[in-house]
Amino acid sequence: MRERRNRKHYINGNGFTLIELLVVIAIVSMLASVIVVSLNTTRNKGKFAAVQSNLNTVRSESELYYVGSSTYGTPITDSALCDSDIFNHSVINAAIVEATKNGSSDANSNRRCVIGANGQSWAVSIPLSDGGNWCVGSVGAGGSGIASGGGALAPAFCDSDAS
Repeated sequence: MRERRNRKHYINGNGFTLIELLVVIAIVSMLASVIVVSLNTTRNKGKFAAVQSNLNTVRSESELYYVGSSTYGTPITDSALCDSDIFNHSVINAAIVEATKNGSSDANSNRRCVIGANGQSWAVSIPLSDGGNWCVGSVGAGGSGIASGGGALAPAFCDSDAS
């Protein structure tokens, strides 16, 4: 008899109301949305770090290439293919491909690879998912910008004003 009375008492007043359950669900939903936004931000930062790392690999490998051949290759003003001379070296090309995968969705068609006058300079830029570009070259440090110059008369460089 006592067991029956306790069960009846629970049904009559000790449970959660619908309002209480809805409030808890709303709070959990808001926390979940904050976590999703935070994860997207972290994912974009990770992709940016991967682009930087891969382009730094291009920089160090290009110096090894230059030591061996005394040139970066035939001057070109702009190539989204990144497949000539220094950019065709297996390690350098693989690093550019990986950087492109972590760039923006149109990075494959909007990346730029430039070789300057007499094959003495180079620059590569990859579009980022946030709308900017990351550029590295044989002259100066990597940073925000677009690979510019190049060709028979001009050195290749990262143009920070063009980004």
